[in-house]
Amino acid sequence: METVDRLVNQSKQKVAGTIRKVGRLTAERRAKVAKRMRRIITGDANKRVRDHLKEEMKKPVRVKMVDKLSFTGGVGFLLLCQYIFLMCVWVLAALVMA
Repeated sequence: METVDRLVNQSKQKVAGTIRKVGRLTAERRAKVAKRMRRIITGDANKRVRDHLKEEMKKPVRVKMVDKLSFTGGVGFLLLCQYIFLMCVWVLAALVMA
């Protein structure tokens, strides 16, 4: 009877050790995925997303406005270039010949 109890206890210990090991592995994987996501979002693996968002919100409104206007201007310029090159083919020919 004693050997059976000892074998059962050994088996329980092995199973418990395996469960702890699997739990550690999933925690490590979760941490790795979180670091990758932080690096993608914030540019730094050790910076919290909340901190990054707070810093973004603290940026001056003027800087945000300049960024928005420059993006909008760039997109508008691309549309203008496409229009000129597609609708006024002679302009493209003049540029190529020059």
